[in-house]
Amino acid sequence: MESDIASSLIQAGPLGAIILALGIAYWRQGTELRATQDKRVEDAKKVADTLLDLNDKWNATVVSLTAAVNELKTAVEARRR
Repeated sequence: MESDIASSLIQAGPLGAIILALGIAYWRQGTELRATQDKRVEDAKKVADTLLDLNDKWNATVVSLTAAVNELKTAVEARRR
C-alpha cells in the first residue's frame, strides 16, 4: 500500500515528489524524536534514583546524629545528678 501511495505521488509530478520527500523527512524526524525522548526519560530516571539514594543517606545520617545527640544529652543529665 505504501508503495502504491509513493507511486501515485511520484506520478503526480514534482509536487508529489516533494510531498513524498517531506513525508519521509517527517517520519525520520519523528523516529529520532522518540529515540531522543526515550534517552531523556532514562536520564531523568537515573537522576531521580540518585536523588533518592542521596535522600536515604541523608536520612540515615540525621537518624545517627539524632541518636548521638540523645546519648550525649542522657550522659550530661546523668553527670548532673
